[in-house]
Amino acid sequence: MDPRETLGVVQCATGDETGQKDALIKKVMTWGNRLKTASVTRREARIAVSATISSTIRYPLGASAMTKQQCTEIKKVMLDAALPKTGVVRNAAKAIVYATCDMGGLGFKDIHVTQLIEHVNILLDHGPTETVSGKLLKTVAEATIIEFSSEADKYPCVDHNWVWHTIQDLNTYKINLQNDIKELELWRENDTFLMDEIFFQHSDYFDKTELWRINYVRPHLKVNTLSDVTNAIGDGIKIPAYNSVKIDSCSKYAYDWQTIMRYRCKPIGICGRRP
Repeated sequence: MDPRETLGVVQCATGDETGQKDALIKKVMTWGNRLKTASVTRREARIAVSATISSTIRYPLGASAMTKQQCTEIKKVMLDAALPKTGVVRNAAKAIVYATCDMGGLGFKDIHVTQLIEHVNILLDHGPTETVSGKLLKTVAEATIIEFSSEADKYPCVDHNWVWHTIQDLNTYKINLQNDIKELELWRENDTFLMDEIFFQHSDYFDKTELWRINYVRPHLKVNTLSDVTNAIGDGIKIPAYNSVKIDSCSKYAYDWQTIMRYRCKPIGICGRRP
């Protein structure tokens, strides 16, 4: 699916940020070529960085969810053009490049960190409100957090989205952002969530594709916990657990779900624990 540019932001329905990254790199390269041939002083070059290209890069960050690697690719192109013009070697220590001017640094902004700051500001400004943006944020956040709690970044089978990316970055920098979204509760003693059991206890037994397919079909069957797929005493898998995939939208993965539940969950002992 091809990305589309709307109001200066390049977005794709699949959540792929490659289009946004490529668009920013193109703008940075155009800016860099002009800066390289311009007759400006080092001070003027620094002003150009903060007043022009930094603002261009920052503009779409609130709506984007680029990975750290994608931000690094943009940053590399910008620094290759900006640093020599400001009188600094290209391989200068990043601590100097991103340190504030008061500390003797250049005061450049890290793109990935700036993106996270923009996300946090949006969550704080719109999260508690009943605006259109606030409602959309709550809808996506509930769909992500209710299924995977605040540990969503540990699941490779989660589809990439704005909230998932923000949670991942918050956990990376050990930032705790409190919210009032309730997580699913276990109703039976010794029960556990199905994806927790499969991923944390048996992730070496399933490959990433199988994990994604299990999680894709699971919501359609309204399956969340281990007791949802096991019998009453917990020593076997319910027949409906691998025979009831009747929804057209996930029928292409019905056979995979049935095969996994019948032949792979049983041998590894997922159903051996009694809820």
